[in-house]
Amino acid sequence: MALAGPLRSVDALTGCAAMHIHAYTTRYVPPITGGIKPRLCRPEGGEDFRTAPYPPDVLRDWLLRPADRIAATFGDTASALAWFQGWINDNPRPESYWSRYDPKYDDTPPELPCYQRYEQRLRDHAPAGSSWPLFGPQRKLAYAGLELSGGRNVADAFYTATQYVAAYLICCPAPGYRCPLEPT
Repeated sequence: MALAGPLRSVDALTGCAAMHIHAYTTRYVPPITGGIKPRLCRPEGGEDFRTAPYPPDVLRDWLLRPADRIAATFGDTASALAWFQGWINDNPRPESYWSRYDPKYDDTPPELPCYQRYEQRLRDHAPAGSSWPLFGPQRKLAYAGLELSGGRNVADAFYTATQYVAAYLICCPAPGYRCPLEPT
């Protein structure tokens, strides 16, 4: 497991670990039954859940998996985003994948104040040197920066011809969860 950025510190008032981010990755061949992907969950806490290659239904449930499933841990958002950008670059996907991140396919009317605020927030979190409007990986990275800065988790997943490939950035600590790196 790679560590990047400053290691976690403990908040003096709450006694909780300071916010940090764990990166998880997974790659597996999904079972296909009659052309329909079956539900890929098992009861949390069981051995199947802890060792399964597929992601949990709830993103923060990655924190219930063993610490050896963590690909990297970051003490700041910038380091997590740099890792995430590298992961996206190392895992190319078809151009058609990125069309869902193209603002021209967003059916929200651009004159709505909420849309304008969201677009401005994306601009604020866009990677340096990005041209506007953001498209493809740059839009995904801006979205990830926006989410992580608010303490929210980020997922990126896609299917190849034979595999499910995914990366997750999970903010820790999360209410009701302990950090997988804390001693038991």
